Amino acid sequence: MGEKGGLNDFLKTAHQELGMPGKVHVVIGNEASDADSMISAITVAYLRHHTAPALAPTVPVVACPRGDLVFRPETVTLLELSGVPREILVHVDEVDLEAPMLRGDLALTLTDHNEGSLQDKASLGGAVVEVLDHHKDGGAFPHLPPEKRRIEFGEAKGYPAGRGMGSACTLVCERYLEEAPELLDLTVGRLLGAVILLDTNNLLNDGKVTQRDKDAARVLFEIPGMPDQTELYDQLQGAKSDPAYWSQVATYDLLKSDFKGFEVKGRVFGIASINGGAGDLVELLRTRGALEVQEAFERYAKVSNSEALLAMCCYPSPEAGWDQPRRDLMVYCPDGQLREAIAAYLEEQDALQLLKVEDSGLEQLYVYRQQNVKSSRKQLQPLMHAFYQAL
Repeated sequence: MGEKGGLNDFLKTAHQELGMPGKVHVVIGNEASDADSMISAITVAYLRHHTAPALAPTVPVVACPRGDLVFRPETVTLLELSGVPREILVHVDEVDLEAPMLRGDLALTLTDHNEGSLQDKASLGGAVVEVLDHHKDGGAFPHLPPEKRRIEFGEAKGYPAGRGMGSACTLVCERYLEEAPELLDLTVGRLLGAVILLDTNNLLNDGKVTQRDKDAARVLFEIPGMPDQTELYDQLQGAKSDPAYWSQVATYDLLKSDFKGFEVKGRVFGIASINGGAGDLVELLRTRGALEVQEAFERYAKVSNSEALLAMCCYPSPEAGWDQPRRDLMVYCPDGQLREAIAAYLEEQDALQLLKVEDSGLEQLYVYRQQNVKSSRKQLQPLMHAFYQAL
């Protein structure tokens, strides 16, 4: 269980205080609500509760509806292992953030994203007081001072082109070490350490991990009582990518479970990250039926208001498992002219190295094998942003 007087007590109090009148400081991750997004929001809120009491009460909000948490089995497992009850978390479908915004009572901290998420759709951007992220800098919130606008991505920050820090939780760990190391107890340490492992494939993925990720993990796993690093990673990765679990999830929910929408010049596109447990997308087309898959894309594109909906899936190879992963990409767009333009553009990108699957039999949904498996949504989104900027 979590330490008495620690994170769990904070979360219980925060849950109660959110509905009370007056000022509120909300910490929220991106709408995909993967482990990095959820845990960074929870742990930053706990940190700011202690280090920025003037903004209190501080409340972490999970950016996905409560009913969608089931599609994040690795995070559910991590919460259980850390003794954090799911029922004391606050989800975005349970709160009204517009009311305190209109009263001038809302302060907002963003973790694991810096633009293009829920706060933009709800016009809450004016309330942002801090950003901690490791994605491409979209240039939003330039009024924030550098110590309140930490975005660890790109060559300007010392990373390779198109890359950044492996995990937002690494940046959170650094904030704890600098501002309040006494708060890094076993509960917080397990949460942060586990996510860093998940985001970097147990610190072994050279395309994701940085020295700062490794340094943070080392400090965290030296906390007394921490579990064995590899055993923890294997347990969470097994929960995250269990083929038996994901084979039962409908295609529509595969898209919904880890989706991010982006707006450029008034036009919206979306990118879904399909869990690796779903496996080979070409095989998925065969087993579920190509038209059924295309119809799921059509439905979710309409629900998410996406004129183009892309989906990526990184999964273990049959020969070498996660040591040699594979990656597929799907591009859905009902507008034939726009679809051809997107396809032609992406097929030229060395960062992706796409090979089109010619026998999919689909008109509105193109399927690719991605030869550069290191490029994930974090690299695809800037490419699509540049495409839309040029239209």
